[in-house]
Amino acid sequence: MLTYHERGAGNVLAVKASGKLTHTDYEGLIPRLEALIREYGKVRVLFELEDCQGWEFGAAWDDMKFTLKHGGDVERCAVVGEKRWQEIMTKLAKPFFRVRYFDKTQLEEAWQWVLEGAHTTAHA
Repeated sequence: MLTYHERGAGNVLAVKASGKLTHTDYEGLIPRLEALIREYGKVRVLFELEDCQGWEFGAAWDDMKFTLKHGGDVERCAVVGEKRWQEIMTKLAKPFFRVRYFDKTQLEEAWQWVLEGAHTTAHA
């Protein structure tokens, strides 16, 4: 399940993922990301993983398709997690876009990194 944080602004989208991610989750996420890309050219994402148990096949496929199509449009992606496998999966994404893993105890550091130099106000 995905929930969206109010703290995200401008070209920054903040998402909390829990449980097993589904195709339906990505049907909500991808249009949000693509709208930010259309408006700003680049997007920044903070993914907070809380009791996240991975992806269903359809969601993993959606994730891969988005990455192949828009990897160059992701300016920064911070993944805040609590498990070793989450750190490993984050490292596997490094060839596709700028991504960093943070332990859940480093949430504020992750926010600072994602927001550094970001477009945090909407266009008029």
